[in-house]
Amino acid sequence: MTRLMRETAQGLALGGLGGLAFWLLGIPAPWLAGSMMAAEKENMTPRIRRELPESFLGRALLTYLTPGPTTGLIFSSVVGAILVAMFYFWVEIVARNPTTNGFIINELTRMQRTSLWIAMYAVGFLVAVRAIIMLIRVKNQPRVEIGLAALVATAVLTSLVPYSIGLHMNDYRPFSYNAWQATNWAWTIGEVYNGQVDLYWQGIVSAVFVAAGFLAVLVLNPKLVFPRRIATPRRVIEERRAEKAAKERAAVS
Repeated sequence: MTRLMRETAQGLALGGLGGLAFWLLGIPAPWLAGSMMAAEKENMTPRIRRELPESFLGRALLTYLTPGPTTGLIFSSVVGAILVAMFYFWVEIVARNPTTNGFIINELTRMQRTSLWIAMYAVGFLVAVRAIIMLIRVKNQPRVEIGLAALVATAVLTSLVPYSIGLHMNDYRPFSYNAWQATNWAWTIGEVYNGQVDLYWQGIVSAVFVAAGFLAVLVLNPKLVFPRRIATPRRVIEERRAEKAAKERAAVS
């Protein structure tokens, strides 16, 4: 009994508390911030556009820190995916530790599996926020905080609407989970966490739709993605020549 308590305490110290804190605080952070990034204005100065990469892939994937809603979407998605990957491999390391209690390993494995689905839904929500803000900006200029409100509204509607439809189709009687509840992230994540159903193919199909929406956002932002020739002012050319000459003189001296 004493040995079991010691192993449990060691497992909690190594994996349980740290993993739970990271899972609850670290992973959701980029998605919440990303909703406000996706709600930024699309305006970019000519200087910023001149400094963008020349190729399509370079402009689409290597502009994380460039101001704008699409780059904010890219940045938050990449950061969130990196955090999920770090948590995934961290759980693998903890699970291989012989001092970690089996109960802790089981719980961390559940969180590991669930984190992948959370990341997939989060990217889909950010794509939806980007689309909503694009429609709003046709006639209005909302603040970036509206992106967070759009994220909350999207999360609520995607869970309540399919459940309400399923409840209506079943004559308002309790019903079991089915593939039509794929957009119901709350129920789906709960099923994934409990491991009660096999959602392998459903996860693949959902990931394909999310990836297609993510790429559609990139393609629909030509200012960022598609190369455009921007006339360079004479003043900028003279400044660059002066900087180049100064560097050459410094190298010679």
